[in-house]
Amino acid sequence: SITRESVMRVMLILNQDIPEIKCLSHDEKHILFAFLDKDGSGEICLDEFLDFGSILLLKLSKTSDYATFVETYLPSIYRSGKYQVLCQVVQSKYFDDAIDFILVMNAIIIAIQDYQLLAGGDYEINAHFNDGNIDTIWEVFETSFTAIYVVEASLKIMVNGWKKYAESPRNMFDLTITILALLATFYVYY
Repeated sequence: SITRESVMRVMLILNQDIPEIKCLSHDEKHILFAFLDKDGSGEICLDEFLDFGSILLLKLSKTSDYATFVETYLPSIYRSGKYQVLCQVVQSKYFDDAIDFILVMNAIIIAIQDYQLLAGGDYEINAHFNDGNIDTIWEVFETSFTAIYVVEASLKIMVNGWKKYAESPRNMFDLTITILALLATFYVYY
């Protein structure tokens, strides 16, 4: 039989010498050993050791005791198939890519709108700007982009919960910009 200490030394060598195997934390090593030590004896036999390669392929992830508002107070909605699909969409790379695309489109629209000013030319202010009405194509774009950013932040907070959402500096930056854009929209149009 092989002792826990021997297995830990093997894992240490694997961490140092084989780049294909990710570095295992102290906790991960003990969890993997617990998987190998099926009888709980503190040692593993040859049959248990043969599972070592398969055990290294496991991807461990931490779970959180934190639950979102929807998970806590609306469990039937949380468990519904439609909400789970929404969660998958919002947490996907494609959702972030779509928002990034919208950001680029927003920047292009601003550049087109303010080209004369950016190019140093004479710039005439349209009488319809800042009149309190959304009556130009540029104001429609600005308001639409702001609405999209509000929906994005709301969905991410709803799906991930505030705690997980706030852990991301990017999310906090996006939320700050969204709040400022929302305040500017209310100031100009209401």
